[in-house]
Amino acid sequence: MNICVFGSSSEQIDKIYLESAEHLGKKIAEKGYNLVFGAGKYGVMGASARGAYSAGGYTIGVTPDFFIDVGVVFDKCSELIVTDTMRERKGIMEDKADAFVICAGGMGTFEEFFEVLTLKQLNRHTKPIIIYNVKGYYNSMLAMLDNAVSEKFMTNACNRLYTIADTEEEVFNQLENYVPFSYDKYEFLKKDGGHNADQCEFCANFVSDDEFGDYCNINLDEDEMARFLTRSTDTCHYFQLYDEYKIVRKQN
Repeated sequence: MNICVFGSSSEQIDKIYLESAEHLGKKIAEKGYNLVFGAGKYGVMGASARGAYSAGGYTIGVTPDFFIDVGVVFDKCSELIVTDTMRERKGIMEDKADAFVICAGGMGTFEEFFEVLTLKQLNRHTKPIIIYNVKGYYNSMLAMLDNAVSEKFMTNACNRLYTIADTEEEVFNQLENYVPFSYDKYEFLKKDGGHNADQCEFCANFVSDDEFGDYCNINLDEDEMARFLTRSTDTCHYFQLYDEYKIVRKQN
């Protein structure tokens, strides 16, 4: 199994993050797994690589060429893949990985986490994503995700696309007992009231609420249009909206 570890490149962080990452890398190697990482020699990235290397593990580092010029690349990678861009780097790491462990990190780690999470939401992969929540580092991010669910920007099912581990033991328990879970982001289209429900001849003229809104907006002011388009719909989506529009017009 290739385990991709995402994490900080900073050396200014609390030592517990570095020590836990180094021990994680060592345990990955001891269990016979391979480490995929961003090839950096500093921070959580470097610590996980040192841990794997110390236990004789196989490490796959992926770096853009400009990091070599800066001199921040771990020089003991079993395999070093050099890319032209950061985007290409992430793509290779994602393809090489059988699982993702999200250690503490900053902007780069956030981006990596949300990219693999988004891809899983879109059914581009079904690999485990484990947030290694050392010292409760990710508590505020998890609260943000819960808030996104509360505000209906995400569904509860999205929070099943990843798991949370507070200890190294939990990381490996979740990895080794993982049951793939996929999420159909567009499930709502299959239900009554979705835009792909049975359409009448009127509905077939529109491909989106926005297009329908443009059509109706000739006769509606902005506030009235907003009220109208947020009303509940029936199986005949745009026809129902238009029907409600006529009622609103008569009432006003």
